[in-house]
Amino acid sequence: MTMTMKQDLKFYYDACTKVADMFAKQYFTDKDITLNDLDMWWVADSPGIILQINGYFWDMETMVEALKERVSRKTLFEYYDWYVEDNPLRIDRNLHHFINLKVIKEK
Repeated sequence: MTMTMKQDLKFYYDACTKVADMFAKQYFTDKDITLNDLDMWWVADSPGIILQINGYFWDMETMVEALKERVSRKTLFEYYDWYVEDNPLRIDRNLHHFINLKVIKEK
């Protein structure tokens, strides 16, 4: 592995960790709970793939989408419940689709 590739991967892993911290702070902390109080780790010690926070598992795409779209905590956890439901048809269940379905349903 070249030095440039190592540097680029380090940059990527650092960025993933920053996104994870922003996500955790936004959705799992409050005045009584800080980042240090959370049980938070990357599954298989692989930054940028799946993050576990207090028993919930989040992929990077969902974390970025939630932050980018400023999804409320309530909507995010509604999405999580919907996502982990039995899904026999293997329908692609991402946060973007959920937000759009929710908007349509509310009309």
